[in-house]
Amino acid sequence: MTAIPPNTAIDLGKYTCENPAGAGGGCTSITDYSGMVYDPIHHQLHMFGGGHAQSTGTLRTDVSSFDFTTLTWSSGYTPTSCAEMNLDNMDTTNGSWRSTGQPLARHTYDMLVMVNDPPRMMMMGSGALGGEVCSGSPAPPGFSITTKVGGYDPTTRKWTFGNTTLDEWDGYSSAEYDPVSKATMVLGSYGLWAYDAKTDSFFGSQFVPTEIGYANNMVYAPATDRMYYFSRGDRTRVFELALDRAEWKSSTLTELVGSEGPTTPETGFAYDTVNQVIGGAVIDGSFSTFDPKTKSWNTVVMQTDPPGGTIGTMAFHEIAFDPVDGVYIFLTDYPSGFRVWAYRYAGSPPPSPPATPGEEPGTSKGGDSASGGTETTSSSSSTDGGGCTVGRRASRNVSTSAWLLGAGILAFAAVRRRR
Repeated sequence: MTAIPPNTAIDLGKYTCENPAGAGGGCTSITDYSGMVYDPIHHQLHMFGGGHAQSTGTLRTDVSSFDFTTLTWSSGYTPTSCAEMNLDNMDTTNGSWRSTGQPLARHTYDMLVMVNDPPRMMMMGSGALGGEVCSGSPAPPGFSITTKVGGYDPTTRKWTFGNTTLDEWDGYSSAEYDPVSKATMVLGSYGLWAYDAKTDSFFGSQFVPTEIGYANNMVYAPATDRMYYFSRGDRTRVFELALDRAEWKSSTLTELVGSEGPTTPETGFAYDTVNQVIGGAVIDGSFSTFDPKTKSWNTVVMQTDPPGGTIGTMAFHEIAFDPVDGVYIFLTDYPSGFRVWAYRYAGSPPPSPPATPGEEPGTSKGGDSASGGTETTSSSSSTDGGGCTVGRRASRNVSTSAWLLGAGILAFAAVRRRR
């Protein structure tokens, strides 16, 4: 895939899968309200999700993995069968099936995180999880499940569950791995948490004194040593999270007012280690990027190879970046054919040699200090393959709102600058 030209996408084929033995529904619904992660240790992508797990959803309990050698998706293991999906076999403490140890199907939103110590895909959410069974008696009224943080080992292809319950945070939150502290940050409407997968403990929980939406996305940018939270809507709002790793309660969350992006539905983003931008939001064949250094947006119309292909719109949060080949991999939604695409962002040079196994390419060892107000710029202009202008650049009054994250609202600062 290193031969893919800049601003070009190639169609890797339709996403295919199978339902669990004896189960109905649609196995492609694994993408519903769910996402994927890049595994730098095994050079793979891993996807788990779905939910609404009866006739119209998916009862899949398997991890679907993408192999960059064969360019195909396959199940990591045989999923729990319909006959095993009954109330007697349900572990209501872990939210799993006793006979297989596999998690119940659920929406994962932007709550899958790949950690490297030890290498695990952590599942930090329990969206739309209920007593949905495939066989036997239905769950009685008032039936409830207590779920725990789950970890998938791509080597053994087994799941384990910790002691931390997922009701500690909002199930519609976003999670992102911090390679400096090796903690997983969870940010949502109810607050900010830092979770240590190695010790199965969370710390630094904070109150967020502003409404940031739900079912959104958060991405770490090594170029600035900041995390960026994208709140979907008519204009995509951007929040910058600066972690104070020495004193978590001094971390700041800054809304970058004036750096709003394009209109986005529930979608996904990933960090491009080659161009040092955050890209995604594939809508009707267009691709949007946010530059964390300039706080500006760029939107291009993707070209296809061979020319004339129709890309369509991405399925929910289903996108990841492959730093070895320097391309994004994303899945499209049902109207767009459930297809798998590989895309090199416009202007991307050939990728650098891959990092040492186990090390995240482009990882910054940035400092621990928190930032205050940030100067921002608005969307920038670009051209598609035919020379048509897409997006815009504007000068305006720019204001940022920064919150110091403590047990309550400890400080608020508003900064306004004229550009």
